[in-house]
Amino acid sequence: MTNDFPTPDAPSPLDRCAANLRVLYDAIVGHQRATGRLPMWLSDLFPRYLDDASVLSCPAAGKNGSANIHDPKMPCNYDYQFAPLPLHRSLKWEQLRTMGTLIPVVRCWHHAESERAILNISYDGGTYRSSGTWERDVEEIKRQLKDASQPMPHLKIPVELKIAWWLLERV
Repeated sequence: MTNDFPTPDAPSPLDRCAANLRVLYDAIVGHQRATGRLPMWLSDLFPRYLDDASVLSCPAAGKNGSANIHDPKMPCNYDYQFAPLPLHRSLKWEQLRTMGTLIPVVRCWHHAESERAILNISYDGGTYRSSGTWERDVEEIKRQLKDASQPMPHLKIPVELKIAWWLLERV
C-alpha cells in the first residue's frame, strides 16, 4: 500500500515547481550556447537539453496537468515568454531592452494561493513571485532577486538584438 500523503520532509509543489523552472532555465541556456538562439518552444529542449519531459509540467497542476500553454509539440503547462506567438517574442525583446534581465523567461500560473501567485524565472536566472502583470511589480521583483542568492548561468542577449537596439538609439 502506498502513502499518497506528503511527508514533512517532502518538498512542496511550489518548491518542486521552482526546481522545474531552474531545470528548464539550464536547458534553455544549454540550447542557446549550442545554437546561438533561444528555443522556439520549451518542447524543443527535449530530449537533447532536457532528459525528463515531466519537467514541462508543474506539480501543482494536478496529476493530468492542465491545458497546454503555447506549445504545439508536447504537453507543457509552463508559459514560455519567448514562444513565437504574434507580438509575444518581439514584445519580450523590447522589454528586455527597456527593463533589463528581470523579465520572465518562463512563468507558472498554478499557484493561486496568494496575490503574487505567479512563479517566474527571469532572463538572468533568478526566481521570483509576481502578479499576472509582473510589469507592475518591478520594485518588488528587484527586492526578491536581491534577497535571493541564486548564482546561475545567464542567457546571452543575441548580437542581432544589440545591433538593432544600437540602431534604434541612433534614430
